[in-house]
Amino acid sequence: MQKLRMLITSRAANLKPLLNLKKCHEYHVNTLSGEAPKVLLRNTILQGESDFYHHFDEVGFVNEKSEACRGVPLLLSVFGNHLRVEREEKSYRGALEALRKGDPDSFADEEGRIGEKLWYVYHNVRDEEAREAFLDICIYFHGEDWDYVGHIVGETTLENLRKRMLVSRSDPGNEVIVHDILRLKGRKEGKATRITNSKKFLHVLEDESKLGNVKGLSLTCDRSLITLESRHLNAMHNSLRLLDLGNWVNFDGDACDRSFKNLRFLKLGDLAVFPFADASKLQKLAVFHNSSWPGMCLPQLPRTLKVIFHKVPEELDCEAFEKLPLQNLRVLEEFKVEREKPVKLPQGLKLPPSLKVLQLNKCKQLPDKCFSHPASLESLNLDKHEMESLPQGFAHLAKLKVVRMENCEWLSSLPEGFGSLCSLTRLSLNGCTRLEKLSTDFGMLSSLEELSMTHCDNLRALPEGFGSLCSLTRLNLDGCTRLENLAADFGMLSSLEELSMRGCENLNELHEDISGLTSLQELDLRRCFKLQRLPESFGTLSM
Repeated sequence: MQKLRMLITSRAANLKPLLNLKKCHEYHVNTLSGEAPKVLLRNTILQGESDFYHHFDEVGFVNEKSEACRGVPLLLSVFGNHLRVEREEKSYRGALEALRKGDPDSFADEEGRIGEKLWYVYHNVRDEEAREAFLDICIYFHGEDWDYVGHIVGETTLENLRKRMLVSRSDPGNEVIVHDILRLKGRKEGKATRITNSKKFLHVLEDESKLGNVKGLSLTCDRSLITLESRHLNAMHNSLRLLDLGNWVNFDGDACDRSFKNLRFLKLGDLAVFPFADASKLQKLAVFHNSSWPGMCLPQLPRTLKVIFHKVPEELDCEAFEKLPLQNLRVLEEFKVEREKPVKLPQGLKLPPSLKVLQLNKCKQLPDKCFSHPASLESLNLDKHEMESLPQGFAHLAKLKVVRMENCEWLSSLPEGFGSLCSLTRLSLNGCTRLEKLSTDFGMLSSLEELSMTHCDNLRALPEGFGSLCSLTRLNLDGCTRLENLAADFGMLSSLEELSMRGCENLNELHEDISGLTSLQELDLRRCFKLQRLPESFGTLSM
């Protein structure tokens, strides 16, 4: 019997060339009919609360609204969520009137008409901050990481927009997504107050009275040199929410001394000076990106900061880091540092206990007590570090979920106690060419789901107890040229779905217990030249 596959999507035009579908029968569902619109609207409003629906059923609007939506799923879902959040009869009546505007027989086929009706939901969001945040997302942050955007606009605000279906959260990907129709309307609504290139900025400068209305200024898309004067920036102090300066911007004049009370996002390109006289006055600043500013070590940073990203210039070394008052930033969740050359961090560097994400690339050495305080750390990136071993306290990071240490050519082993990282789900050790062994307690990582150790040239064997990794679903050992055999209990990895050992040139056998890999779906053994035969039990795998 021929297998059939069904793909339900709203992006058929984009997916067809990507998937190379040669035989594809398309069926388009533009509208719902019969009882389906009522069911969708009812379930959207209800969501498990029977008493809540009963109240509105008595009002008698459900049938009317489903008819007014003319079976368009997007309208049914967005309006249903809007009414669920508002929970007022007044909102019901307003929504019904908005749906009835225009020609009810033709709007379902025209994106413009649908957009006008959907825009009613935006205009009836009572929280002004939520409306402004939605416009910021449409213009600047569509497709960005959900948590990152949440830091900027506020987690509560972002969740409010999600509940109303003005934005959605992609899975997988964890990105902020706005439906095309809504995003088009949002970009149109926000373009007067949010500048995206130097041409638009120069146009605004022709009438400087308009600077007081600018809520977003991004000058990253152009390669034409532009000068930003301090008086221009000061004129935006009441309204500016986002400032993103590229590598082609000069700042002229004294540092701005006004209080930028609404600024949430600040990204400096190759700016030679810090444009604000007192950083502590940036009372709502949540995300700060700094590329090459020589004065990176501010005496005071706003305590509202949640994300700091530094691309450190070569002339700054450990003394510069020592002056960073990180321990005073009580809500800081992400601290990321990029550097072209290795840097030795000072012993006095202290990380705040609120820190969740830490990225320190090309470290020569970490302070002994670096990990003694950040009890909340969930993600750690130490790519290209030059340490042979990790500092004390590493094994005590109970909430650590993701560890990435790629191309760490000096790392020879993992410390004992590594197996106590009870929350670790992903570990990447790709390109650690001197890594000879894993810790003896490695098998205790009961939450580990993904392990990648490609091109670990000196890894000869997996430790005893490796088969105890009960949650492991993906294992990549590509290019481990000295790996001769797998752990004796390897067949106990009953959750393993993907196993790749391509280019393991010295792998000479697979154990009979490989039949225990009952979940295995993909296996890659290409270029395993010394593997002469497969065990008899191999045929029992149901791949």
